[in-house]
Amino acid sequence: MRHELCGRGTPINKRHRQPDRLHIAGGLFLIVTLLLASPVLADGLDLDVIETDDLRLIYVDPFQTYLVPHVARNFHNSLQFQKITFGWTPHEKSTVILTDFSDYGNAGAGVSPYNGVSVFIAPASRTLETMPSSERMFMLMNHEMVHVANMDVANAQDNRWRRFFAGKPRQTSEHPESILYNYLTVPRLSAPRWYLEGAAVFMETWMSGGLGRAQGAYDEMAFRAADIELEWEGSETDEIGRRTDTGAVVVRVDPAYYRPTEVDLLLGTAEKARRELGWQATTSLADMTREMVEVDTAEARREAAAEGVAR
Repeated sequence: MRHELCGRGTPINKRHRQPDRLHIAGGLFLIVTLLLASPVLADGLDLDVIETDDLRLIYVDPFQTYLVPHVARNFHNSLQFQKITFGWTPHEKSTVILTDFSDYGNAGAGVSPYNGVSVFIAPASRTLETMPSSERMFMLMNHEMVHVANMDVANAQDNRWRRFFAGKPRQTSEHPESILYNYLTVPRLSAPRWYLEGAAVFMETWMSGGLGRAQGAYDEMAFRAADIELEWEGSETDEIGRRTDTGAVVVRVDPAYYRPTEVDLLLGTAEKARRELGWQATTSLADMTREMVEVDTAEARREAAAEGVAR
């Protein structure tokens, strides 16, 4: 099913750690391209498509329909910001696909052969993922569209090569020469991942106002809610958190989940809500953490008591 939303820009509001996300996104965009080129297969999977002048949003109806207006609005708001900030004219409209193929709650971006973002809609893991304090879809569209703008932006030479190749060829192992073709058309795609992630986190933080927290500090906050103070020793996979009163090690890094290249600080703020809606938070992050620890502790005690009765 294909829906057309009239109007330029946004259909709703005219105002305005894991495997390599760029590789995952690229693979999904290739799948989406094949699906769109094959109406029979697309109908079989019951994919729905909403299009505006700047966006092609692919989702599964009715399971993901509730997210469509919110994702589209945040996409268009971020797109306009990137256009103005970077002086960027997109090579083509972006494809955004809502996927539920993994247990991750983040997203990935790609620009070859087409601009697009894959949004993984599974709930974010509170244990293994560090998310900012701002709303998730707002953050993801801000972050990923910075990637798209940085990698798709082109100078005169890039545009000449894109005209020569009739697009932005994607590199494939079957044709090693495609690596060169890809570099000529999207050279910024070859920038180191830490550079691209650093730029995206910086811009995302700016767009959110600059208030957030890091994972390590949150660990300490959670233990303090249980009246336990921690001291830290070692670094990277050898880092441990030790109780200051007993010396017992209560935090260790599992090498299976350690991501040395992951961004460890993401920031956000509710300043816009305070300014335009007059909203004020009544629960601080520390208070919320204390409530979570108290509920989890009570649940653990109930489970322990139930096991004791069962025995």
